[in-house]
Amino acid sequence: MVPCLNQPLLNLQDEASISLSSSNRDMSIYDRTMMNVEHSRDKLNSYLNKEDFPRILEKCLLNAKEYYQMDHDEELYLAMRRLYTESMGESSIMINHEISRHRPIVSSFYKAAENIQIISPNLIDGIKTDLQNSGGYAKLLVDIDCCWLDEIREILDDMTLDVVHNRSARVIINDWRILSKTKLIQILCRNKNLRYIADNYLKCRSLINMVSVWKTDYQPRNGHDMNGDAMNFHFDCDHNRFLKVFIYLDDVTANHGPHVFVEKTSAKYRNSLPESLNRDGRYSSLEVINAGLVPKIVTGKKGTIIFADTQNLHRGTPVHFGATRYILQLQFVDSAFGARPAHKAEDIEDMNTILLEAAS
Repeated sequence: MVPCLNQPLLNLQDEASISLSSSNRDMSIYDRTMMNVEHSRDKLNSYLNKEDFPRILEKCLLNAKEYYQMDHDEELYLAMRRLYTESMGESSIMINHEISRHRPIVSSFYKAAENIQIISPNLIDGIKTDLQNSGGYAKLLVDIDCCWLDEIREILDDMTLDVVHNRSARVIINDWRILSKTKLIQILCRNKNLRYIADNYLKCRSLINMVSVWKTDYQPRNGHDMNGDAMNFHFDCDHNRFLKVFIYLDDVTANHGPHVFVEKTSAKYRNSLPESLNRDGRYSSLEVINAGLVPKIVTGKKGTIIFADTQNLHRGTPVHFGATRYILQLQFVDSAFGARPAHKAEDIEDMNTILLEAAS
């Protein structure tokens, strides 16, 4: 079925909305995918769960409207995570290949000259190159109005008064009713160059499915839930493929809890990881270093943007006494299927207004 471009994004219809069991097809999506990738069937069958993989693929190919009308399937989501590790990332690549055929990149987003410039068009090729060379990371300092950054910091500071920290050092806000009113987030969600970078990396028409901001304060080590605050090494697998955009809302030095990652440990490179790290969960810094991997620390000035494929091993770091870190995050995904949604369907549709306009 050809996508109907006169309908909103969340109503787009394509082959993804057709059941794998449809009798009018000569070959299932699973079989066609197997033919479209450079792997032998014998190798695939050695680790692919024949029952789970077709269901995961079908969910990943659903259009967003259909997906968000369904109940969340936690069991299948966990099966996707297991498949990712068992296949050493190959399942993610195969599924993304099929997604890219169903939801191709919208060419009109390419290097747009926008009224409010966040990322200059002449920087895009460099960002793409950095993402490619590192396995999914790029960093740049852009000229963002300080008032827009401070607006979000003030919201986080106000919210802190109403939050009991327990063992966490973080205060997180993902309420779209609050975030959608901030100038910076309004601009980011409509930014064509940002969208183009995400689409190019994910090789498809991507979807913003999460926007959040958080503040991290000092927390004594003996009372800090490091795992809960994602401060031990791990990889994310909440969706098939995704690209996160972090923005430092204040200067982040080594004392402010900078982001740390290990390049070339994402899906494409996962088969080169030692067996000890090919598992879902948390890893100590010692495990990572003993495996011969070299973590990189991402400090940056206020307004620094980090493009991050967090299927790479990564972690946050504790904030030192007297320091605070403020950060904004957008997440672009190749498929709506995955972890339980952080936002309502109507809020996700609102985040993707730029796609609604491109489809009209």
